[in-house]
Amino acid sequence: MEEFQLNNITIVRKEAEKLEAELNFLASLPLFKDWTHKALKSILYLAPIEKFQRGHFVYKEGDPCEKLYIVKKGEFRVNRNIILIHNSISSLGIETYRDQN
Repeated sequence: MEEFQLNNITIVRKEAEKLEAELNFLASLPLFKDWTHKALKSILYLAPIEKFQRGHFVYKEGDPCEKLYIVKKGEFRVNRNIILIHNSISSLGIETYRDQN
């Protein structure tokens, strides 16, 4: 029984370290610079971290906007379709964003 409790303590400590790292990341962003530690914890509780595979569509034009995405690591591409005068659709402004690390 002692070993199980030790493992639980180790797991709890690792989860606390992950939470603290995520809180520090949010606090480093200009958007959240004036937010309290408690408010940042609320964000992590209400908006859990999601990971996506390359090529996965996170949001498609016309979908209802229900989430705010913050890219911590990796890259993403933004495509936007516009209707031209001749009623044809063309892709406009493909931009790639990469993290600075």
